[in-house]
Amino acid sequence: MIITAIIVANLPDVDFILGYLIYQDFNALHLQFTHSFFVGFIVCIIIYFCLRFYKKITYFFLVWLWGLYFSHILLDMLAYDSNPPAGVQCFFPFTADYFAFPISILGGLTFTGGIIQLKNFLTVLQEVIVIPLLSYVVLLIVKNLKR
Repeated sequence: MIITAIIVANLPDVDFILGYLIYQDFNALHLQFTHSFFVGFIVCIIIYFCLRFYKKITYFFLVWLWGLYFSHILLDMLAYDSNPPAGVQCFFPFTADYFAFPISILGGLTFTGGIIQLKNFLTVLQEVIVIPLLSYVVLLIVKNLKR
């Protein structure tokens, strides 16, 4: 299940590979249709039904899968994006508009000059620190609401 979680949480970024294969540019398709809540739900339904053949899983597992996919999109909406159009196509296919939160709490990755760069390392390090802290705050809020 851990492998499934890692794969599903990173599936929206398959657009990097598609962009490189089609246009020889990692950013050509990034933050577009693969970063859609609707597309994510369809992908998670397909994964869910494929996995049901191998293991007995409940519908909660489908919700969990979509939550992983959804969280990736939300985090990308909170990341700094210097390439226009800024944001993600989170409501594709209903609109081709890009959406982002008005504040950025995460740095953005860059692939100009290669994927291995100090800036990218610092961004990933920031995410490793910020995301667990945000998760902890949410957990505290949920615990307090249950009281």
